[in-house]
Amino acid sequence: SGMTIWIPEYISVICLVLMALMALNQHGDTDEIINKKERFVILAIVFLCLIATMFVEFITWTPRSALRIEGVQGRYFIPLIPLVFLATENRKVLREKHLEDRTILTVFLLMQVFTVDHIMVLTKLQ
Repeated sequence: SGMTIWIPEYISVICLVLMALMALNQHGDTDEIINKKERFVILAIVFLCLIATMFVEFITWTPRSALRIEGVQGRYFIPLIPLVFLATENRKVLREKHLEDRTILTVFLLMQVFTVDHIMVLTKLQ
């Protein structure tokens, strides 16, 4: 569309912290345990996806004389984040006091509303 809108960095940081809190917020014992072989396979898939994405961008957008790969955007890697969380899940780091899911989801909702509001304000200015 030719319009770039910069979202404040702290919104991304808050959302990442909330995702980490949700990952640590376990309700009771679960019997699902991922063994080392499965973790390796998941991380190998993530790595291959990263390499494939970079390779496609290299072939598609990068001029021969460029020192870096052009066209790579963070949004291409967003679908890989759940796989990384799945592969790094463990039983050693647990929060003792559980934070209510409702609280975390409410903060997420507020961050989404603030982001949309920020986009609307910046769109009006341009």
